[in-house]
Amino acid sequence: MLHDPLAMLHASLVARVDTLLVLGYSGAWFLPVLRLLRPSMRIVTNIDGMEWRRDKFGGFAKKVLRGLEWCATRFSKAIIADNAALVTLARDLHGIEPVLIAYGGDHTLVEPAGYAPETGYWLSIARIEPENNCHMILEAAVMSGSRLVFVGNWAASNYGRELKTRYADQQGITLMDPVYDVARLAALRSNASGYLHGHSVGGTNPSLVEAIQHTDRMLAYDCVFNRSTLDHEGEYFRDAQDLARLLQGENTGRIANKNLTNLRDRYRWRGIAESYLKLCSP
Repeated sequence: MLHDPLAMLHASLVARVDTLLVLGYSGAWFLPVLRLLRPSMRIVTNIDGMEWRRDKFGGFAKKVLRGLEWCATRFSKAIIADNAALVTLARDLHGIEPVLIAYGGDHTLVEPAGYAPETGYWLSIARIEPENNCHMILEAAVMSGSRLVFVGNWAASNYGRELKTRYADQQGITLMDPVYDVARLAALRSNASGYLHGHSVGGTNPSLVEAIQHTDRMLAYDCVFNRSTLDHEGEYFRDAQDLARLLQGENTGRIANKNLTNLRDRYRWRGIAESYLKLCSP
């Protein structure tokens, strides 16, 4: 909340940019000041996911985040939403018409390198937070007897540490610490039978559009954001029992080749970069 306004000041008064692209709205409280200092500067803000919807924030933090979101929508010349469902929410809440621009995933298409288990496992990659339903995925994997490789920051919270203590020794479950090397992630993705996505809030999750580039089987938590991202392809679950049943199927979550090609094309960086450049041009 402090760093972003300092960066905005530098961009507007020192660099004298024509267009300021703001990613997220932590510093949006400063946008009214910027409008006074540089009324001619075009401010474009990507509101990302609606942060106040996340369970990890308490009541006061959620109110602050809603206020910051309001500032972003009122004092930006253009608003970017990364998900069609988020466009609808922003329109209903703020009476604005955001521009839909998602994220790309094709930067992960590199030569796989490094360790990966033998094929036949499901893969999940996420921040270990309740809103990402990590507990649900782990419970379902145990219930169904499925092999699961789950990559995440298990040591970052009590929630993650408790899950690791409970499931680290379960047969068929492999809990890996965060992996940031794209080639190592490509190895894990290319060997997996399919991808499990438990995120319940946000807009278009980068981990999901990255997974689309590597697998044709997708099981995702049933929410408007995931359905919008996947264009209703794959299959969806609401609880551990739902997911366990899907995991026991032989061909669950399979996406037809033509539909998969369309999805992959939607999340390529060339087209997304062109959309940003078009919107940010004076």
